[in-house]
Parts: sequence; structure tokens; C-alpha cells
Amino acid sequence: MQTDLAPIATRSPVCIEVLENIEAALAQALQEATRRIHSSESASQAEATDARDVIFSLAREEAVQHLQGLAALANQAATEMAAEDARLAACENGLRCWLEAAEAMQRKLADWAHRAV
Repeated sequence: MQTDLAPIATRSPVCIEVLENIEAALAQALQEATRRIHSSESASQAEATDARDVIFSLAREEAVQHLQGLAALANQAATEMAAEDARLAACENGLRCWLEAAEAMQRKLADWAHRAV
């Protein structure tokens, strides 16, 4: 919708100046609105980036805590395994001693049986 401003413009140079001032003010308002929109978009992008950074940081901290927990569990398991290995070694040694004693007793009984015959 375009209006013909020729009749107004021919009436007075003051009208032309007023219209030019209105046009300049509208152009400036349009520029300011555009700047605000871009500024708002930039702020939204910055906030989204900040939110992603916070989420990533929290996830990283949680992962580090889980890894530290796993390391502690691995250390505990290694300690318990070393204790079990020592216990099994002691049991093995006791069993070997018992088997040697049983073999000695078997030889002794065989020797007695051989003498009795």
C-alpha cells in the first residue's frame, strides 16, 4: 500500500523535512530492533553454550568420581586377593606336610607288616 505524497511535498518544504525525519527515525528504529534481535540470539546461543559447558563439566566430574570409585574397588580386590593367595599358600603347605606325614606313616606300616610276616 503506497500513498502518493506528492501533493504534501509540493505544499511545503517543512513537510518534506518532517517526512524525512520520520523516515530516518523509522530506519533507526528498524536498525535498533534488528540489533536487539541479533543480540538476543547471540545471548541465547551463549547461554546454550554455557549450559552445555556446565552439563559437560558435571558429567566429567561424575565420571571422574566413578573412576576413582572403580580404582578403589580394584585396590580393595587386589588386597583381598593377596590375602586369599597367602591363605591358600598356607593351606597348600599344610596339605603337603600332611601328605608327607601320611606317606611316612604308610611306609612305616608297610615296614611293620613286612616284618610281621
